[in-house]
Amino acid sequence: MTFLIVAALGVLAFGGVFAAITYIAPMMTGVSGFAESSVTWLLVVLGLGMVAGNLGGRYADRRLMPMLYTALGGLALVLLLFTFLASGKSRPPGVRSQIPAATLLPGLPVTAMRTTVG
Repeated sequence: MTFLIVAALGVLAFGGVFAAITYIAPMMTGVSGFAESSVTWLLVVLGLGMVAGNLGGRYADRRLMPMLYTALGGLALVLLLFTFLASGKSRPPGVRSQIPAATLLPGLPVTAMRTTVG
């Protein structure tokens, strides 16, 4: 039964992350103000986050539930921070909004990939 709960949570976490990843280019260009020519490098950063998340996913084999709770909590935190910091509306005038958005970008797959069960 625990495995079914973990698998269901993993599916929901991946569904949310892949929905967000689908709109990375429009979010980064339209909301955060990146040039379209920088989308390739932003996707590279996202891919590096996926690699790092897969490396951390093996720890879920040792302590499944604590890792799952930590990963889902981290994912919720990254998505919440990304919501408020990706646009310049919540930042003081003159502060570039691209820095927080680019910094939080690899956090999406890092936290999501740690929910994998192998």
